[in-house]
Amino acid sequence: MVRAGLLVCGSLALGCGGRIAADDEASPASTRDAAVDEVALGHIDTGVVEDPVGDAEGVDGGREAGVWDGSVARCVGRGNYAYAWSQIDSDPPRETTIEGVPWRVFWQGPDLIDLGANPSSGHGAFFKFASPTAGEPLRVATYEDATLVPAVPGHPGLLAWFLDAGNCSDLKGRFVIHALEWNGETSATKRRVTKLVATFETNCYLLKLKGCMSFEQSPHVP
Repeated sequence: MVRAGLLVCGSLALGCGGRIAADDEASPASTRDAAVDEVALGHIDTGVVEDPVGDAEGVDGGREAGVWDGSVARCVGRGNYAYAWSQIDSDPPRETTIEGVPWRVFWQGPDLIDLGANPSSGHGAFFKFASPTAGEPLRVATYEDATLVPAVPGHPGLLAWFLDAGNCSDLKGRFVIHALEWNGETSATKRRVTKLVATFETNCYLLKLKGCMSFEQSPHVP
């Protein structure tokens, strides 16, 4: 469904610059790679205020969307986990939690991380985090003025797409990488992100979305 530039998605789709405000040690530099890994670690709860979502495969509805202070503490120490608070126009706020479902890594280069939670269902989420400059490694930092991947030149790239919440083509936002670890390999075929914890905020014409995610996987290539 398209509403004034807002794409509200109920089906699977893939691929549906700025400044850095903090510094930390950079992750290993290398070329982008297209390694694909699936981690079957990963329950999905969705709910709206005054309008509970009915049960579906992997989805339990009925929780009201509470107030979230934006703290990364909600996602820390929970393994493979994602949370979002979202609101479309004047609709009741929706809260989505993804836990206990398979995750898949589509791309794990130093300057772009692309992964999905429960990507083969209609109730998952997709995340892309890209540095402002191709080849510049992502690191623990705050990335302001992000635009939708592929980003406007000079801006960080961001995609935080919860299929139950919607997505925008004119996305603007920010994200903070709180933890980022690699397996130490520099080869494109062997390099793996072993830990990623991030918070994010996105806004577009009608959709507001904010949340956090955490992801972990083995450092060894299967």
